[in-house]
Amino acid sequence: MADVFLSYARGDQPRAEKIAAAIEQAGRSVWWDRHLVGGHEFSRDIESALADARHVLVLWSKEAVQSRWVRDEASEGAERASLVSATIDGTLPPLGFRQFHTVDLSGWTDGDPLPDGLAVALGLIDNEAAHPHAEPAPATRSKRPLAWAVGALAGLAAIGGITYVAAPGLFGGASARADGARVAILPFAVAGDEAQAYLGRGVAAAIVDGLAGLEGLSMPTTTSTFAIASEGLTAAAMAGRLDVDHLVEGDVRIIGDQVTLTARLVDPQADTPLWSNSVSGELHKLPTLQRELTASLAAALQARLGVGSGDWRAASDEVDPEAYDYYLRGVERLHSAFNANDYAEAYRHFARALERQEDFADAHALKAMAMLWTGPQTLSLSPDAFRREMRAATDRALELDPDNRLGQIARAGLLYRDEGRVSEALAILQSLVDKDPDFALAQAELARVKLVAGDAEGAFAHFQRARQLDPTNIYFQVGGAHARYFTGDYDFVRQEAADCSSDCTTILTAWLAAIAALANASDARRDIPVVLERLREDQGEAPDAFFARWENRLESMTLGVPNTDPDGTCRPGSYYAVAYCARTVSPDRALDMLDAVAQNEAPDNIIRILNDSRMSLPVEARADPRYHDFVKRHPAIARIIDYRRKNGVLAGLPIAPDEIAKEKARLAAKGF
Repeated sequence: MADVFLSYARGDQPRAEKIAAAIEQAGRSVWWDRHLVGGHEFSRDIESALADARHVLVLWSKEAVQSRWVRDEASEGAERASLVSATIDGTLPPLGFRQFHTVDLSGWTDGDPLPDGLAVALGLIDNEAAHPHAEPAPATRSKRPLAWAVGALAGLAAIGGITYVAAPGLFGGASARADGARVAILPFAVAGDEAQAYLGRGVAAAIVDGLAGLEGLSMPTTTSTFAIASEGLTAAAMAGRLDVDHLVEGDVRIIGDQVTLTARLVDPQADTPLWSNSVSGELHKLPTLQRELTASLAAALQARLGVGSGDWRAASDEVDPEAYDYYLRGVERLHSAFNANDYAEAYRHFARALERQEDFADAHALKAMAMLWTGPQTLSLSPDAFRREMRAATDRALELDPDNRLGQIARAGLLYRDEGRVSEALAILQSLVDKDPDFALAQAELARVKLVAGDAEGAFAHFQRARQLDPTNIYFQVGGAHARYFTGDYDFVRQEAADCSSDCTTILTAWLAAIAALANASDARRDIPVVLERLREDQGEAPDAFFARWENRLESMTLGVPNTDPDGTCRPGSYYAVAYCARTVSPDRALDMLDAVAQNEAPDNIIRILNDSRMSLPVEARADPRYHDFVKRHPAIARIIDYRRKNGVLAGLPIAPDEIAKEKARLAAKGF
């Protein structure tokens, strides 16, 4: 019997050999397919080894996620509760396996000690030894405060946590004025080394941020601009799609240690430049050169388009060039981010920038934002270390720059997501939106905190505004669907998902959750096979058993079909699992899950069961002392519930036993 069964794709064998050797050197036996003997039955030998191993270590990679063998072996490990998940090139596990902690081995090299996360998972060391300096977590705090699983079907996390694609300049520039100008800053072209292509996007995004002080200038978000610029349209067509009057294009040219930045203001209808300027100098002077180009562009916009003067916050002369280079790499990665690995890479770039210049406020703020969108598991940090580091980055950003907008958003996120301080977070975010209604990220984050507050209609309005500002951002669309979900509008969620044509996993997941919560029997019979088939098409291969379990779970929720996997359904994972367990297995088992779930979920995710739908505890369970005691044990959750109760939002809240009949009558009138 081997301690570890190693699963990997054929193309990853050289890396797998090194990892196997390191595990064996650490004192654990490893089985992998080099142990197959000629003439043996391949499948039978693998099945036997899988059954005997204490741990199934899966090495995910771009090739492995496409391998049916690897997926099947991972499924077997998951079923036996022995799966250990690792990524060797930064690739996320495929749909169905993202709810498991994934150890990042992308930076591990032969001869390095095994990362603590892997050593703990394989039982080589205990968690206390892995994090000897971590302060013990308060018993009432979530153990995973800000982890988002975007599009993860197994946990339905996308409907509970919205991930925002953002960076400087990606949130909207200056507020629009009726008599102002609308200008789009296109990604700059980069001549020469392809490895330096990040500079074009990074410089353009930072220029957008630097121009945000110009009164009367309105700019579409960089996510929309860059997405549309990649479609190969004419200047006039791009301007039409972006609803702007002028374009700014440019290029970055590097020869040896010299760099030239060029920007051109273009009339898109005539496709002719109205103004052009270049700045040149040594590459290490890039921050200064960018500041000069931003200032000259601002002057040209003022002179030619009539916008007001402003305070340009582009690069300072005091920014260390190496720190600034890492900063631009992080900016570019955040712009391109559509999964947790991209955010983790951005986090590492900002951390490297700060190693070189600690008093770089924007780098601190963006490091905190990148952490807000990843979580401790992706960054291989303990939950407590993650919380301390994010809080330190937020505090330092605001200490250096009290008006830093990203630092303020990070502060608001910590307040309501980790501490349940809804009113304080609302005040911060409302102030940002009042100052700049075109600040798309602030609009979306204000929407999110309004959902926590129980104001789903208000949340929808802010998500819609964010979507107007950044129409290509799928997560703002999902946020709007999420808000309509909480109002009970099944048809809206269904239509949004049905209309999606690309990158649809997240919105399809929202539809799946809406089926479980809101669909009537007729809708469920029609839509369950449709949404599962769409998810198969969108994600490629996934274990058949995975989809079969979800089909049964949805049919149990909507059609009364017996639940064939009660133990799997009632396995603590998310507050959604609590609802599934309560409705299809046993309210008693669901109540007993609550504390374990609170260790995995951010406190604000309690809203997943605070609603009038099937995704809530049954009325009798809400009157059970165990539910009341659970809330008392978790102060952040208690604050959220107290805020909602004081504001008359009572859906899903604990009730007194003598309120059961009245609450049942109220829900019956709503169809539940």
